[in-house]
Amino acid sequence: MKKTLTLTLDEQTYERLLAACQGDEKALARRAEEIIEEQFAAPQNADQSLNADGLEDYLNKSTTGSRAYGVKGQGW
Repeated sequence: MKKTLTLTLDEQTYERLLAACQGDEKALARRAEEIIEEQFAAPQNADQSLNADGLEDYLNKSTTGSRAYGVKGQGW
């Protein structure tokens, strides 16, 4: 069952959206609905900056003992 959602937009945003839909308010409503549905249909990934597995792989690729600027895992 579909529900109704009312959005409040600033004038500039509304005008840009309306222009993108060639002035058709029904097309604007459909596009807004598509954008929201696409956003929530995509898998909800955790923040990738907190991905511990990726960090471990990144750190394992570095060479140990080097004091060169930017060496991974130095902790200083």
